[in-house]
Amino acid sequence: MAAKAKRFLITHESREVMIVRAGIAKRKLFCPRCNDQMEMVTIEEAARIASIPMRQIFYATEDCRLHSIDTDRGILLVCLRSLGGL
Repeated sequence: MAAKAKRFLITHESREVMIVRAGIAKRKLFCPRCNDQMEMVTIEEAARIASIPMRQIFYATEDCRLHSIDTDRGILLVCLRSLGGL
């Protein structure tokens, strides 16, 4: 009597996790309220750093709690030093 061959199904499952973090592009520009060259970030970056909604960043710039400047391209930049005081 012939031996019956056994079949095995071997499966391998792997998972990969990739974490992508966007860097924060800091620009050294003149902050008129600090009267010095300071690191400036965009509204989006400021919101990410402070962990608050962008709307709150806009409000804080409008009521002068945050130092900000408008670039020639119309981009609003926030002074990092003032962001620490929120």
